Amino acid sequence: MSERYTGDMPNPPPIPDNDAPLQAPPTRWPKTAGQTLRGECERYTHPRVRDIAWLLSAPDLLTLLPYQRPALEALGLGDVIARHRWLSELEQAPEALESAVDERRHHRLGLYHELLWRFVLAHAPGSRLLAHNLRIMEGKITLGELDMLYLAAGDTTPTHLEVAIKFYLGLPQGPGPADGLERWIGPGGADSLAIKTRRSLAHQLPLALSERGQQTIRQALGLPVSDAAEATGDSAPGWLAGQCLAMPGGLFRPWQPETPADEQLPPPRHCHPSSAAQAGWWVPVSQFAAFCQSLDSTAMDTAPLLGCLREKPAWLAPPPVQSLTGWRELQLWLEDYFAPSDGEANPPTGTPRQAPPQHPRQLWLERAPHRPLDSRHEASSQWRVFVVPDGWPHFIPLPPASPT
Repeated sequence: MSERYTGDMPNPPPIPDNDAPLQAPPTRWPKTAGQTLRGECERYTHPRVRDIAWLLSAPDLLTLLPYQRPALEALGLGDVIARHRWLSELEQAPEALESAVDERRHHRLGLYHELLWRFVLAHAPGSRLLAHNLRIMEGKITLGELDMLYLAAGDTTPTHLEVAIKFYLGLPQGPGPADGLERWIGPGGADSLAIKTRRSLAHQLPLALSERGQQTIRQALGLPVSDAAEATGDSAPGWLAGQCLAMPGGLFRPWQPETPADEQLPPPRHCHPSSAAQAGWWVPVSQFAAFCQSLDSTAMDTAPLLGCLREKPAWLAPPPVQSLTGWRELQLWLEDYFAPSDGEANPPTGTPRQAPPQHPRQLWLERAPHRPLDSRHEASSQWRVFVVPDGWPHFIPLPPASPT
């Protein structure tokens, strides 16, 4: 897909600086990081219903005003009893959900997440999905796509929503400042929190306000294209209620047992406080056993440390308790998975060719899942973890260029 666009785009809003009016972003990790993760999901057993429950309650990675996720009230789900009733009805009759979101066909995490949002907007009691994946064209060039248009409870005009789900691992050293978004990169090294944020704020959201974007939206809604009022700056036209950005996922801190707390990598700038509180860890495979033993050494009782491997797209809601096994079994699997192996011999020289490095793997670790958690045990019970090959990352995405 081409990212070229013409001069009818409004000026893109910049990423806010440190003085932007955010909701008290943390400058240090809360002492409770990585602890209370099960939440409302545990009321349900159907995997996709659990994922929707997670989606509705999960914080975004960053607080980027004025772009916030759709409020639960806008979906008719602000009341916890009404929300539980709706999710319970989905679990009792999941056929429509299973048809709309088939995880066997939609194994790509980004698409799976987008389909869940589509289903929520289409079926929640207070919202109505109007259009999705609106392709913005100029001639034969694709400028981009708008994820979704929906009508929120109480509104008479549509809202534009962009969604993404991202999992980023923090780098203790560079690039950029300690709290820079460019230090948080994807497990495959293909993108970074800075790149995704810049693209959302400088391209995807302004695209809806461009002349072509407004024409496409009005055409999709059956409105006269000739009556489209041009947006100015970053303001939505009067016939558009507003724009939302939902970007949940997870942040994973580097495990630095020998580094003093005040010298460890801080949360990224504009980090949502709840995302900081729920942050996980990443650890090289050679240190995984020491990491698990450190969790054992802080146990308040003798409950075993259990866990499981997480496969896409099942990265959202916590895994069922019955899927957990002992961490030492996971260690054996990881050691085998990350074991060096030679590829085919190079025909001209006969020199063994090293196989590509294995991709990082996400795990779930938990203590004492066999009993209800009280406040004493909940404080040290659950962790999301990425295990990476020694020497990771093999390359680092370049920071995004500043917009002209």
